[in-house]
Amino acid sequence: MSEYERSVLLYRFAELVYANSKDLADILTMENGKTLAEAQTEVEYAATFLIWFAEEVICSYVAELYTHPLVRKVSFTGSTTVGKSIAEKAAGTMKKISIELGGNALYIVFNDCDIDKATDGVLACKFRCLGLTCGCAKRLLVQRDVHDTFITALLRKMRGFKVGSGMDPTGTYGPLVNRAAVEKVRGHINDATYTGAKLIFGGTVRDDLGGYFIEPALLTGAT
Repeated sequence: MSEYERSVLLYRFAELVYANSKDLADILTMENGKTLAEAQTEVEYAATFLIWFAEEVICSYVAELYTHPLVRKVSFTGSTTVGKSIAEKAAGTMKKISIELGGNALYIVFNDCDIDKATDGVLACKFRCLGLTCGCAKRLLVQRDVHDTFITALLRKMRGFKVGSGMDPTGTYGPLVNRAAVEKVRGHINDATYTGAKLIFGGTVRDDLGGYFIEPALLTGAT
């Protein structure tokens, strides 16, 4: 299949995703647990990637980036397998490389921040997709003199979460994907509290809701 033919298929794929976005969002919510609103946004966002690749597939120049002498540095964020391949190919011309292949995402709060925006940022980057993405913040570092103010503001917003079915349009926090995910989260909480952290909100498994529900948790003083 030629690059042009692949491009046409990708454009058609994107059109079908947009045309069936409501049904796809329903499926995504039932599979993943996220809210319908978040699922709808994700489906439409996915379609933009198809369009991007439809435009890029006809440009067969990627391999040149690794070997061309005018390219002095290659930057990549993604899988370890691809990162290794890039490093090997870039080594031939001694290019500088910057690769991020799965770091432990850190969210830093300084004392000159806007507390309201900083806490909104945590909700957006930690709890999107129920925290089940590689880009979600894994830990927070908060400067000492704004720590208490920040935690109070974040706690107030977290108390507004409504745990329940992702199909409920009023819900804000759905179930995890399976029982193993629930136990993994509970294990992280138990490990953190065992080593000195203080659980100040959430973390309760909600078997009463009839699914893989666990309340979003907030811990301080983790070591």
